[in-house]
Amino acid sequence: MNQTLNIGLSVIEGFAAYADKVTLDDESEYFPILKVLITSIADTDKENRGKIKAELIAFAKKKYISAWIINAKEDCGNCTDMKQEEKEASKLFDSLIRKRF
Repeated sequence: MNQTLNIGLSVIEGFAAYADKVTLDDESEYFPILKVLITSIADTDKENRGKIKAELIAFAKKKYISAWIINAKEDCGNCTDMKQEEKEASKLFDSLIRKRF
């Protein structure tokens, strides 16, 4: 399981970096691709599929929130409440990921 999880984390890390560079639309591009990646990786280990999927989703959520915060700081600097931005990012991630899984 560790090898599958490590590969999955690496793939999600690379996808998040790519998504930041090309600016993918969350609902129509980012989350559908994320679902395919996570599902495909988790399916390679039938015994631990649920645990791998959960860990990859949690990692993807961290990356998503981090990117959101970076963008908020770039857009507004210190004029934005970063705790509120984090809550909004988390809420949107949860909403969009539920539509996919």
